[in-house]
Amino acid sequence: MSARYDVVVVGAGPAGSTVARLLAQRSFRVLLLEEHPQVGQPCHCSGLVTPRTLSATGAPPDLVWNRVQGVVAYGPEGVVLSLSAPQPKALVLDRVGLDRFLAEQAEEAGAYLLPGARALGVERNGDGTLALRLRRNGGEEVVACRLVVGADGSRSVMARYLPAPPSGEAVYALGGEVAVQGLDPSVVYCALDPVAYPGWFGWAIPLGDGTARIGVGTAQRGVSPRLLLQRLLETFPPLRGARVLRLQGGVIPLASLRPRPLVGDGIMLVGDAGGQVKPTSGGGIYTGVESARWCAQVAGRALERGGCSARALASYERWWHGPLGREVRLGAVLRRFFLSLSPSELGVALRMLGDPRLAHYLRAYGDIDFPGRAFTHLLRPGPLWTAFRLVPLALWPKAVRIAVQWAYHRVGIGIGARPWSLSP
Repeated sequence: MSARYDVVVVGAGPAGSTVARLLAQRSFRVLLLEEHPQVGQPCHCSGLVTPRTLSATGAPPDLVWNRVQGVVAYGPEGVVLSLSAPQPKALVLDRVGLDRFLAEQAEEAGAYLLPGARALGVERNGDGTLALRLRRNGGEEVVACRLVVGADGSRSVMARYLPAPPSGEAVYALGGEVAVQGLDPSVVYCALDPVAYPGWFGWAIPLGDGTARIGVGTAQRGVSPRLLLQRLLETFPPLRGARVLRLQGGVIPLASLRPRPLVGDGIMLVGDAGGQVKPTSGGGIYTGVESARWCAQVAGRALERGGCSARALASYERWWHGPLGREVRLGAVLRRFFLSLSPSELGVALRMLGDPRLAHYLRAYGDIDFPGRAFTHLLRPGPLWTAFRLVPLALWPKAVRIAVQWAYHRVGIGIGARPWSLSP
C-alpha cells in the first residue's frame, strides 16, 4: 500500500469511526484501520447507553433492543436497593450493529476502511510526515500520513508514543450472554460486594427476549475474572438457572484524577485509548463519541493550517479538561469513595440511598453519562442534612471527605481547572 493519507485513524469503534467520518466530510484523505476481519466483532461492550447517546451517534432506532427504567442492586449482607424512574433512563443497543453503522457512515463520507489491519508502530519521515507500520494478510506494509488518531482501545499502540505514560486504573472483565428466565426487562441488575468482586461489580442486563448480557470485573491483578463470573452465576439471585451462550473478555481503562496525555506531535488519542471512560460504570461510548467530535475539529484545523505538532493539537486536550472531562474526574472521586467502604459500610450506604427522601433525587437526576448530577443534588442543604442524619457516626469522616473532595473538583480547582477553548 503506497497511498498517502492526511489522517490514519487506528480503530473502527464508535470513537474512531466518528473521527474518520467527520474528517472525511471535510475532504481530507482518511484511512480507517480495523484490526479484526469484521467491524464490531468480537463485541467487548454491554451496549447500555442513554437516549442521548443514540442521538449523538445518529444510530437508527432499530438498533435498540431494550429500554431500561431502573436498577436493582444487590449489596452485602442481603441489602437490596431498587430504584425505578417513570421513563426510560437507558437503552440496550445492538452493539455490533452500532459499530457497523458508524463505520459505514465513515465510508459513505469518503473514508477508506481497511479491515484485518493491525497497527504496529509509527516513525517520522524526513519530510515531516509519519510512516505508520501495519500488519495485514501476514505481511507488513507502511502508510504515509500527516496525522495518526489512536482509537485503538485499552491496549493502545499509539498511546506509547505520547510524552508521558498512560495513567489510570484498568478493570479486567469477563462477560457474555446467557439464557435466563424471570428477569424484569425494565431494570438492570448489579452485584455490589467489595469482597466477592474486588474493585468492580457484577451485572446482568436483560435483552427482553429471554437472554441477558452479564459480566464481572476486578481491578486487582491476580484475581481471575473467570472465577468471579462462576461466582456470579452460582450466587447472584437474578441468574439462577442461567445457561451461558457465549463469553468474551476484555480490559476497561478507567479515567483517573490525573488525566492522561491525549496529544503529541502528529498523534491524538480518543475513546478508550485516551482513557475517556467513566470510572463509575466503565461505559465509554458517549464520552468517546463526544470527544471524537472535538478531536476531529481540532485535527481538521491543524491539517488546514499545515502543521500537526503537539502545540497545534493542544486545544483538544484543553477541551477534555473542561466540563465533560471534569464530570469523568468527579466519577473518579465517587469511585474512590465506594472503594474505601467496607462491606458493612457499603450496605449502610445502599440503605441510605434507598431512603425515600434521597431516592427521589436519584430517580429524578440519575444519569449514567453524568453521575455527578445526582450526587450534586444530594449535596444541596436539604438532602445533605437528611443524609448526615442517616449516616452512622463511624461513617462521618468518610462522608465529610467525599463531600469536600466533590466540591473541590466540582468547582474546577486542581487538575483540569485550566480554561478550555479551541484556541491554540
